[in-house]
Amino acid sequence: AKWPGTLVELRDEFRSKVLACLVTLLRAYSRAELLPTRQDVLMAEGLAQEGVEMDKAVKEAQTASKQVQDDTETQCLELMNVAADDGGWGIQVVKVNIDSLELADKQIIADMQAIAQTQLTTKRKQMEGQAALVSANLEREAAMHRARAKADYEQAAAESEAKVKIAEARAASEISLMEATNSAKAQAE
Repeated sequence: AKWPGTLVELRDEFRSKVLACLVTLLRAYSRAELLPTRQDVLMAEGLAQEGVEMDKAVKEAQTASKQVQDDTETQCLELMNVAADDGGWGIQVVKVNIDSLELADKQIIADMQAIAQTQLTTKRKQMEGQAALVSANLEREAAMHRARAKADYEQAAAESEAKVKIAEARAASEISLMEATNSAKAQAE
């Protein structure tokens, strides 16, 4: 059996059937399974991961998403061949390829962007706080070093002054002793 209409009609019928088939198959999955984000991974893991572990979890979610797309392509291919046979189109579908998935609901996209922006702002504030803490610690340590250096300088100056006064006192004592000795010798003569 052959398609009774024109090629344009066949193409339009085929496209609507493929679209209906894909929508039916993809409705079995959530947005998080089809288009995973860091927020989805965080919610699925139930904890706030950082660094390498988080990147690994995101990559695993993306791999799982790609597998879902591949499975959907295979299932759609099978369904389209069954539909072609049932509809008498006279064609065989060789391959179904999903180029990309996009969200139709603009509010979900806006919400995801707001969540991502909030997370970026929070991360930036955390980094600013950490930088301020490091800066305050460095400033505190620099002040401690300045105070310690000033104290060491003042102590060294005080010790030097004390040594000078001791030396002056000894010299004055020796002078007084010599004067007394000379005075006693002069009186004894």
